[in-house]
Amino acid sequence: DYTIQSGTCLIDGACYSNGESNPTQPCEICNPSTSQINWDISGCDSEFVYLTSSQWSAHKDVVTNGDYLFTTVPYGIQSFDISDPSNPIKLQEFYIGDEGDSSQVEPYHIDLYDDLLAFGTSGGWDRLYLMDVSNPSDMQIYDPIEDIGENADIKFKNYGSDLVVLAVGHNGIHTYNVNDPSSIYEMSSLGGYEKDLISISLLGDLAYVLVKSRGVAVIDISDPNSLSQVG
Repeated sequence: DYTIQSGTCLIDGACYSNGESNPTQPCEICNPSTSQINWDISGCDSEFVYLTSSQWSAHKDVVTNGDYLFTTVPYGIQSFDISDPSNPIKLQEFYIGDEGDSSQVEPYHIDLYDDLLAFGTSGGWDRLYLMDVSNPSDMQIYDPIEDIGENADIKFKNYGSDLVVLAVGHNGIHTYNVNDPSSIYEMSSLGGYEKDLISISLLGDLAYVLVKSRGVAVIDISDPNSLSQVG
């Protein structure tokens, strides 16, 4: 742990003196009277606010829930307080990896159901992760399930008795029961699409799956234990 000295800022692991500018965004300054861990953006006159990290800028996907925003980055998950849209505040950077090596896991697509966050990974580690984000400043992660397909797009669907994650990736379409986030299990899968599945959108009991260079496949998802293509 570090003690931040009076009149200074500690932002993204680097120290700055009062009035010092963000090297990558000069209009943002260290203003300890406002915050010692976030840039003061009051001097920025752009109507757009960019949520960035000084370490990475390759954000992949984003979801919002009330006053909070969650985004995937190459090394993990970031959470922000966006209650004041003109001054978003980073709450946590959650690093994900095997034995401390975050380079092995690259979070990609993301979805949110109440306080449960789900995301798939790329980089050769085809996993589905769930996170408890009830406290966005202290997110908690569950053990993942393997082999969901690289770069999988995912969506939650509530079937009443079952909360399910649908995932489309490089090895087909899968449904996973996530009633107990600590014990995820696969319910069904539908293959035959090689490595061409890109994204998924849900409408009622149908899933519309984008198939690269082919078009859209329509999947009947009324029974998560038995998927079938209908169009």
